[in-house]
Amino acid sequence: MARFGNPSLNVPGVGQSEVSIYPNPVKKPVVIHAPGQSIYRVQFLSMTGQVLEDFSMSVVDRTTLTPRGLHHGVGLIKVYTNAGVITRPVLFAD
Repeated sequence: MARFGNPSLNVPGVGQSEVSIYPNPVKKPVVIHAPGQSIYRVQFLSMTGQVLEDFSMSVVDRTTLTPRGLHHGVGLIKVYTNAGVITRPVLFAD
């Protein structure tokens, strides 16, 4: 049987609902919270996959970031945790 979808959703215990990103539309600063997980990297991406901002950090379950150079429009936030990678669509606001 073929499986389709986001590979990060196939990791046991990791789900899109387990990471909170707010506010959305994303303004500065943005808070990312992953209860019970350890965040070690966050990327802000354009819809074409271009990395707009890349943050590495000490292992935390909650972080507040102030990205620069984000233009108004739809983009992605990729959160790297000890349990897997979670990608969320967001609206970047000025």
